[in-house]
Amino acid sequence: MTDIRGQALCIINPVAGRKGRGEKVWHSLQSIVSEYYAVSVHYTKPCHTATACIKENMNGKDIIICIGGDGTLNEVVATIVENGLSIPLLYVPAGTTNDFARTIRASSDTGTIEELLNKGMIVPHDVGFFNDKLIFVYVAAFGTLTRAASGTSQKMKNRLGYLAYLWSGFKYLLKTKPVQATITTDTDIITGKFLFGFISNSTSVGGMIRLKDNKVALNDGSFEILLCRYPNSILSFLITSAKLLWGRFDGKQLLLTHTSYVNVRCDDEIQWTIDGEPIKSATNNIDIKICQNAYKLYISRQVCNGKLYMGG
Repeated sequence: MTDIRGQALCIINPVAGRKGRGEKVWHSLQSIVSEYYAVSVHYTKPCHTATACIKENMNGKDIIICIGGDGTLNEVVATIVENGLSIPLLYVPAGTTNDFARTIRASSDTGTIEELLNKGMIVPHDVGFFNDKLIFVYVAAFGTLTRAASGTSQKMKNRLGYLAYLWSGFKYLLKTKPVQATITTDTDIITGKFLFGFISNSTSVGGMIRLKDNKVALNDGSFEILLCRYPNSILSFLITSAKLLWGRFDGKQLLLTHTSYVNVRCDDEIQWTIDGEPIKSATNNIDIKICQNAYKLYISRQVCNGKLYMGG
């Protein structure tokens, strides 16, 4: 029997993933987590959000456990950052796409969770601020794939996972207009017509776009910005798609750089998504700033010592 270390607050999205996977994940982990912590369990509901669960139950807690998808993770991290909490977070993925989970090699496997509780490291992570109002964990995006994400039904997500986004992307592509924008970073001003743009802190975006570990650092005070110029022909689109799939960013059609600040000014109002979820209103002028070491996250020693972290 392991000595109880303290108090844990467990936030569960019971409808996350396929067939309510969030609740099933907790049932498989409950006995293991309970060996280390006295656990207070709270399920999110439309009338009782993750934010409300944390604010009402955060006092005296030594760890927050989040079981859900990217949207649940976003809400939990935003609440931690906005309230200045220093409580470390253990993320257990239970959604459909789980982009950020791929990046940090998070898993709902019982052995992985027990190893994190035993030998995991607590590591500070960066977040992004969207117009100083909204917080995002791993991506803010506009363009074709943004429409694909917002236009993908929950039923499709549950049935097909990230393939649902791919299907929606094809559906929207032929009727999508280019985004005319001027994008200002720490070092550059980039103008033109774009198919999409991502400001991200992840090696996986949308379940489709992958960046190599040596292109990303999760705690360096900067995010990656990936821009895809609008293709002028079907052939150009096919070549660009292949380069995107292979991770070959040529600096012309596909631009990848690093920055701690981004301003995106567009001719027209455009729709954005944050951590895979569409924001409520469109806008044509966005400021994005990076807050370094904004929250603490449990990470395996192997991942922490790799290329994803400064000093790793």
